[in-house]
Amino acid sequence: MEKTAINPNFTKLLKGRQIEIILPNGEKHKAQFAIVEMDQILASHNEHTFADTVGYPVDSRGHNVNDRNYHDDKNAQARVVEMARDLEPSILVTTSRTASGTPIISTEGIVVSGNNRTMSLKLAASDYPEQYEEYKKFYAS
Repeated sequence: MEKTAINPNFTKLLKGRQIEIILPNGEKHKAQFAIVEMDQILASHNEHTFADTVGYPVDSRGHNVNDRNYHDDKNAQARVVEMARDLEPSILVTTSRTASGTPIISTEGIVVSGNNRTMSLKLAASDYPEQYEEYKKFYAS
C-alpha cells in the first residue's frame, strides 16, 4: 500500500512530556515526546535502497525537501549503515531540546529532523536484529 504525506494511520502509542524545541535557525516550537511504530513514520529516504520515500514531501520541482540527498551520497549511506550496525541508544534518543537529539516527527508521521537516525533504526530492526533488541532493552529498563 502506498503511503501519502498525510498519513491517517499515524498514531502515537504513548504520549510523553511536552517540551519546547529550538531548531538550528533559532525557531522555537512546542513538541511532545511520543512512542510510535516505525512502519508508520516516513523518513526522507528508504533505509535499504536510499531512494526517495514515496509520500515524503517534495518541493515545487518534485524534489525531496530533505537537504541531504541520500540516494547519491555514498558517505551518507555509509553513515546510516554504520549507525544501524553499531546502534547507540543514547545517541538516537535524548531529552535534548535541539534538533540533534531524538528524531522530530510531524503530526502526520513525517520525519522532519533525524532522517539518518530514523533510517538507521529501521535498518537495524531489519538487518541487525541483535543490536535492535539491545536498543529496545536499553529503553525498557
